Order: sequence, then structure tokens, then C-alpha cells
Amino acid sequence: FVSCTKDKLGNEEMLGQIAIANDDFHDGRGQVRIRGELWQAHCVAPVHRGQSLRVQALTGLVLQVAPVES
Repeated sequence: FVSCTKDKLGNEEMLGQIAIANDDFHDGRGQVRIRGELWQAHCVAPVHRGQSLRVQALTGLVLQVAPVES
């Protein structure tokens, strides 16, 4: 028996997810880890390594993120 399921890591699945900054962002760009994968990300606010970020949009293969408010 083979089950064919679509991997739901699309735009709508990513929105609202929490990512963790892999390193400090430079010029608003850096890498984040989400669901065990590394993604390129952009943020208008300063980002530091280990910071929690919420995915707001996906532009091509770049996540648009914002800091999670405490």
C-alpha cells in the first residue's frame, strides 16, 4: 500500500509559523530554521541569533519574518 500525500510546506502552511534565527541578520537578511530546514529570511527589524520570528509572507524562496512579541 502506497500513500500519496502532498508535502504541505507551501505558502499558506508557512504563514504564522515560528522560525528561529540561525545567526544575527546583516542588512535585514539572514537564515532561519523552521521545521528542521534552513531558509533565507528578511526582516526590517534587527534580528539576533536564537531569536524567535513569525513568518509573515513567502517571496520566492525568501521568508519575510517579524520578531515574536513577548
